[in-house]
Order: sequence, then structure tokens, then C-alpha cells
Amino acid sequence: MDKVISEDKLWFDKYHPKKFSELDYNDDVSNLLKTIAQNSDFPHMIFYGPEGAGKKTRIRAFLDAIYGNGVHKITTENRTIKVNSTSIEYMIVSSPYHIGIFKYQYNFMICYL
Repeated sequence: MDKVISEDKLWFDKYHPKKFSELDYNDDVSNLLKTIAQNSDFPHMIFYGPEGAGKKTRIRAFLDAIYGNGVHKITTENRTIKVNSTSIEYMIVSSPYHIGIFKYQYNFMICYL
């Protein structure tokens, strides 16, 4: 088992936008997500786009709108599973309110929240 690291110790993670009010682009997407966050029953969603487009930042703002500041107390853990002769590496990102499992494959990040 790998060492668990608090993600908020990195400069980027300390200063990246955490709330919708701190985002200054794609206001239509932010407004839609704010509306969805106000409902107790929301759909499964897929976020896609090029690297650096703000998908993870917008997801964190969405989770903040639902759960509050506790969602930003994030830990990261890298793990490996061996299936037959193949090793599969993945990363777990979690807070008290959510868990994300990230697998990089074919230059794409696959994430389960």
C-alpha cells in the first residue's frame, strides 16, 4: 500500500478555484451544474474535453456546492493490482464525501466518482 499524501500541500491544489464563484469561464456549464447541485436527485454525468479544460476543477466546485468545504480535504493513494501477468496501476483520490478512481489508459484518464 502506498503512502497517503494530502493533496492540498501542493501549490496548485492550494490555490486552484474551489467554488463556482471563482471560475470565470464557461458560465453556462457552471450555471447548469449549480442548478443540478440544488436538486437531491441528479443524473449520472460524464465530463469530457481536452487536457487542461477544467474538468476536475469544475467537478470539485460541483462537489463543494453539494457537500461544502469538507470535500477539499483530499488524500491521494497510488495502487497496483496484478491480474494474471498484467499489472494495472491506478490512483485513488478521496475525501470524506467522495472517492475517485483514476486510471490512465491510451492517453485518456478514466475516472469513477
